[in-house]
Amino acid sequence: RFRAEPLGSAPVAPLANLRQAQLYRSVGQPQQAATILAECRAKHEAALLKDAARAAWVPLIRYHHAAALKELKQAAEAAKILESIVKEYGGSEWAAPSQRLLKEVKP
Repeated sequence: RFRAEPLGSAPVAPLANLRQAQLYRSVGQPQQAATILAECRAKHEAALLKDAARAAWVPLIRYHHAAALKELKQAAEAAKILESIVKEYGGSEWAAPSQRLLKEVKP
């Protein structure tokens, strides 16, 4: 419901999309998760970056997008996302997990 209007533009829509994607990954459906997170990033990431209260969600969503892509064996695309987290959010709590996952997708 948070992918379409009216809830699609709700302030919590990115987190609702993330949760739905996590549920898909937990039941072995990473393709749906990757699709949801790609759409979420395209629709919400620019606005999140401009919002100080929600900007910290960006590396979180990117990390889970990369993890879904890793499960789909799309290592190159996952590596690009993980590298962006390490580069742009080196001081965030998602930098270290991103570095670890990056070592798995880019040996």
